Amino acid sequence: MASSVRVIVHSGRHGLEPAADYYAEFLWEPSPAGEMNLNKSDIVKINDATLDAVLEEMVKAGAGGVVMLVCHAYGEGLLMPLAKGGRLPAGREAITRLVAVSAAQRRAKVIRAMPSGTEKEKKAKIDAWVKLTDEFSADFDFGEVTLSEVEQKYERWLDDVAKNKLLLGGASPRATLTRLVEKIGTVQSLRLERVELRACELGGFPEAMKAVKELFGCGKLLAPTVGTFYLKGVPVDTFDDFSRRYLHEHPRVSIRPHGSDPFDFAVDMRKTSPGTRLFWDYAFGYIPPANPHPAPNRYDSGTTTVKMWHILVMIIEEVSPFWYRGSAGTWHQASRHKPQWKEAQEFVKAYMVPNAKYTSGSLQLAGFWTPGEPEPWLLPNEPEYVDHIKEA
Repeated sequence: MASSVRVIVHSGRHGLEPAADYYAEFLWEPSPAGEMNLNKSDIVKINDATLDAVLEEMVKAGAGGVVMLVCHAYGEGLLMPLAKGGRLPAGREAITRLVAVSAAQRRAKVIRAMPSGTEKEKKAKIDAWVKLTDEFSADFDFGEVTLSEVEQKYERWLDDVAKNKLLLGGASPRATLTRLVEKIGTVQSLRLERVELRACELGGFPEAMKAVKELFGCGKLLAPTVGTFYLKGVPVDTFDDFSRRYLHEHPRVSIRPHGSDPFDFAVDMRKTSPGTRLFWDYAFGYIPPANPHPAPNRYDSGTTTVKMWHILVMIIEEVSPFWYRGSAGTWHQASRHKPQWKEAQEFVKAYMVPNAKYTSGSLQLAGFWTPGEPEPWLLPNEPEYVDHIKEA
């Protein structure tokens, strides 16, 4: 179990703003590497996130710390610019170049400290510069050069990487590259215990995972192999209101009103909208109720034993690529005209977050999007959830 977790959420116009609200309410996230108990003070949002800004926040996790980064991803890496004004995402190619520059800068620091008082020392220093630059670039032809010239050629290589290879923007791409490399070195020096990514499908791309792990220098890197979703303000209504909303949002769907029993309606929903899941249970009751004052040594349990059904139906749909909506409806055989908050509370604790303090009202939701599997989506406290998180 992670004792302290720095949670970094890519927010803003194209970000995942609801994730910050979700984790601030529920303060828990499972993982194959150990569940994470969170603190509100360690949850930070970055508007229009860049790798530059993320690295700055990761430093605050401290030596041996744990970071959970919630962001967009793609098959090559993290779907965010390297820095403000940059034109490349933090994918495998860019990460490989950054790691190479970081290594080169460490070696350059050693070379600059080499003595050059004698001709022999000067030649050794020139040879070290030539070897360093030759390893990272075939664009430079070294002939007879002075110590000053060979160091200048190394500097021009850095300029070329910043401007033409990494496509960094701003007034000084080279200064941005220097800043990025320094932050990478600082994060790597922390030797973070693990970095948990909640980023769509990245765990299914081993080469990208390997690159991101090398970038952060962490002991473990974990990410889901499937899509992720975060939803805010998911309504929890009576089944009547829920079914009316569903039919309004799906005008082409032809399902008969559910009448007194919603079960068939929910089954028909599942057939037409695969993102529907039905959760049901029952409790035993008695008609008439048990006599609270039976005769001595007798227990009056009522005359007829019945099953009292209660149902919760939830639908989550991908309404456009990577954007989701959801709603839920409750129904109880003995009380059909108001939301069943007790059942909703039990649902939250059983499927979402154990020991959650949810009482009533709309829900914050997080989960994995798993169409084509036995269940179309999974919530964090379901056993299959962690099975979809892989380690690099």
